[in-house]
Amino acid sequence: VYKKIVLRFPKEVAYRVYDEFDITQVEIQTNGDLIVSTEMPEDAWLIGYLLTFGTQVDIIEPLYLKEVLAEQARKIYEKNKP
Repeated sequence: VYKKIVLRFPKEVAYRVYDEFDITQVEIQTNGDLIVSTEMPEDAWLIGYLLTFGTQVDIIEPLYLKEVLAEQARKIYEKNKP
């Protein structure tokens, strides 16, 4: 099941946004940030994919996805902390 996902990216990663999303899904903000509105399956792949952007992605909607992503990042940190 595909769900609507809205993401914000800083202009510094515009090259990647345009490589990975259709131009019709991208809206440029006045400050240069990019808002991507797309549909993706909400599964483990999506979380892993979003993690590849590190701190360069902000989830706008659905809001609960922020919590899922943060929890996964916390687990990675706990497993690998020195």
